[in-house]
Amino acid sequence: PPRHARDVSLRASLNHSSARPPASPLLQLRTAVKEAESVKAVGAGMSWSQNHLACADAGGVNIVTAGLCSNIELTAARPFYLAPAGGSRSFHTDDITIDEDKLTVDVKSCVTVQALLEYLAAYRTDNFHSGYTLESPSTFYVGMTVGGAVAGGTHGVSLSHGGWPQKVIEATAMLASGEVVKVSKRWRPKLFSALKAGASRLGILLSVKLKIIVQGDVEE
Repeated sequence: PPRHARDVSLRASLNHSSARPPASPLLQLRTAVKEAESVKAVGAGMSWSQNHLACADAGGVNIVTAGLCSNIELTAARPFYLAPAGGSRSFHTDDITIDEDKLTVDVKSCVTVQALLEYLAAYRTDNFHSGYTLESPSTFYVGMTVGGAVAGGTHGVSLSHGGWPQKVIEATAMLASGEVVKVSKRWRPKLFSALKAGASRLGILLSVKLKIIVQGDVEE
């Protein structure tokens, strides 16, 4: 009988009640990547799920990336993320990190586009009340993950700013060897270019750095 790829969920060890909590999601991912015949990342399961465009080969594994996030509400495991009334500043997470000086955001690949845009828009400090957004928000298919948007490169394309692959300044990925690498135009530029819109065939995207701008009013 034909074999299909199987889905593998990464189990977060946070607040685990067992006497022996599971290994960290990153360690689980490294084990799966090194042992499987073929590996693909599955975020929201749109074009990446079993028997679709970019699933793993027969006998391989589809990695459900939601477990890479510390906050499950930011992932495709939840239908919609709504920022708290106090703004994103009151919701601390290492899944999304804003650098206000450099106007960049580091976001894990497991975060959905909708959650990222909501988090940025609701970001407030004592001296900053406008929130942030992307140069081209690319709100088409906001339910997909940031990793899927970058690796797929098929949605939210702008004539002036390009698609999701063009938004990436820097990326962190796990290669087939289990090695975690950080790539950009300066560091391993060929791999940096290939990972974007690479359908996770060269590595599993862990996080990306994106340029952000101050959110402004829209006038008709």
